[in-house]
Amino acid sequence: MLMRTVLIAVILTCPLLSQGKLPYSQATKYQASVSRPVMAADGQSFYSLVWVYDPEKNQDVGATVRFDFEGNVLERTKPMGGTFSPDQKRLVVLRYKDGTSSLWNCAAGSDDCIYLTDVYWSDHFLGHHIEKNWVWSPDGRFIAYVGAERAPDRSPQPVKAYSRVLYKTRRGYTDGIRTHVWVVPSQGGPARQLTRGDFDVHALDWHPSGDRISFLSNRTGSPDHNHNNDLWTVDVQSGKIERITDTPGTEDRAIWSPDGKWMAYLARVRSVNTKDNSPENPRLMLRPAEGGPPRRLAAAFDRRILHGRKGGREVIGQLDWSPDSKYLYFIADHHGGKPLYRVSIEQGKAEPVVAGDFVVHGFEVSAKSGRIAYKRSTPSDPGELWVADLDGKNARQITHVQDNFKKYAQLSIPQEFWFESFDGARVQGWAMQPEPHREGVRYPTILRVHGGPHASQGFWIDPKAQELTEAGFAVLYINPRGSTGYGQTFVDGTINNWGGGDFQDLMAGVDHAVARFEWIDPQRLGITGASYGGFMTNWAVTQTDRFKAGVTVSGISNLISFYGTSLYQLLIETEFPGKLWDNYDLLWHWSPLKHVGNARTPLLILHGEDDQEVPIGQAEQMFTALRKVGVEATLVRYTGQTHSLRGRSNVNDARQRTIGWFRKHLGEASLEATGSGSR
Repeated sequence: MLMRTVLIAVILTCPLLSQGKLPYSQATKYQASVSRPVMAADGQSFYSLVWVYDPEKNQDVGATVRFDFEGNVLERTKPMGGTFSPDQKRLVVLRYKDGTSSLWNCAAGSDDCIYLTDVYWSDHFLGHHIEKNWVWSPDGRFIAYVGAERAPDRSPQPVKAYSRVLYKTRRGYTDGIRTHVWVVPSQGGPARQLTRGDFDVHALDWHPSGDRISFLSNRTGSPDHNHNNDLWTVDVQSGKIERITDTPGTEDRAIWSPDGKWMAYLARVRSVNTKDNSPENPRLMLRPAEGGPPRRLAAAFDRRILHGRKGGREVIGQLDWSPDSKYLYFIADHHGGKPLYRVSIEQGKAEPVVAGDFVVHGFEVSAKSGRIAYKRSTPSDPGELWVADLDGKNARQITHVQDNFKKYAQLSIPQEFWFESFDGARVQGWAMQPEPHREGVRYPTILRVHGGPHASQGFWIDPKAQELTEAGFAVLYINPRGSTGYGQTFVDGTINNWGGGDFQDLMAGVDHAVARFEWIDPQRLGITGASYGGFMTNWAVTQTDRFKAGVTVSGISNLISFYGTSLYQLLIETEFPGKLWDNYDLLWHWSPLKHVGNARTPLLILHGEDDQEVPIGQAEQMFTALRKVGVEATLVRYTGQTHSLRGRSNVNDARQRTIGWFRKHLGEASLEATGSGSR
């Protein structure tokens, strides 16, 4: 008998909690999770991996749940991550043991697993958006995967010698081993290597006929000096390789249409690009599977398409076909949200399907049911499953796993605002009050700057912002030029101009917020950010004394030394077109270190000692310079940590130091007018 889905009751008996509102940091243990939907073989149902908190066991309890499009629960089994076979009966699972990775073919919902092969991983840096994936053949007989040619030597090396420019990786130093396409029988047997040579491959997709596999590879001979990934195919039987694209720009992962007639992919046309965070929005391209010139779809669509990944680690974004091969569906950045769009391959025009002040994380399209299933989150909802018609109509929520969290978490809901910047550009921002807050009180306010620079903030829960509001601070966040979701011209606003128009946008946004929200105390402003946000924090304290305290995390201070010591030479060559020696004066001008003599703002500097993306020398230079000019500064070094702090003790330490620093220099809330009560 079918049951309506209130998942807290489906997975375990878990009544709503009875206590009152909890601070965000305490309520997070009640936060549930649903994975993006995965279509079942019948086309009438879909799977999601669901976890909810069990207060009796004081732990999360999970299940793999199959729903129909009416929201009924059809099946639930033990929680398993992996990639489903075409018939949905088995999954390929990646397991780690004793430092070795291996692929296993497991029966869905059971411990019946077949060992397939060890998978060796190279740690050479290919880029942030590279997908080292594995995919089933259409008939389910084989698994294609990306793997290194041999096991890397992880033993300590007292002497290291390199000839490659990219000798660093995100967490250490390169092993220099190449990755290639491999195929292994799904029922076990020896793996077969399909590609060889002094180049890397990634982002596999299997043609519906089963005769070839597409992949990305940079065969320019100088992959450390460019990001020119082209599309290729390899014949599964003969190993013959065919080149699909030959452009100066960068192609992204290709996906074959279900009918096998088309290849869709994302492409960039600029010859200079970065492996990190490109300013160029990708173009959606369509090419006949059997050859011929490609054509651009959605040519008038001036937003960043987020292609994400089909399997593996869940990231926001997806590009996928409708089952009838007539539409391409995709997620894109737009004004702080991430809506779902589609484009007809005949008409070529993009149209919104599911759009609003929320984020669509991933989706599945069903021709048989005429519906879309998708995961959606908002500034007050960490994520639920929804369904809608193929055109987006009749959208409705079908899971309610976050009910406990939403009922009892004391969240600060961002208030959206738009303003006109110094040159007339329209810029979007958000303001958050502390929770609980009192009428007539002015609060010290923190400006949080996002990383990138080509990223965005918007309509989702920002844990760090919630922690600041919980501590009694108001928070501002703004998408200055350089941010995605506002068109290519806006994204290009940081080219040759880090700290120029973007900084002026932020300051214009602060002015607007101060004038609009009476609960912001203009005399007690702070600023913080990580990576590029850390650069902007360093820049701000050398340009203005309006901020009474700053916290910079993994931030850049000297663009010249950054160029030679970071993974990101290509980032600098893209953002400031040219080589360092041709742009020395420009890079020094936009380096916070040049202007440190103007600084007056106390600065807390947090940095991982093993950060290879923004090496700790950037923090050391900023700290030394500030102390030399007599500015209060504290440098905190996290042993064994890279660009993002990991581990509960490190994360908690950084949070406590940040809050303590702002409390020391900005103080507590101040009563400016009579008023009582909290909201």
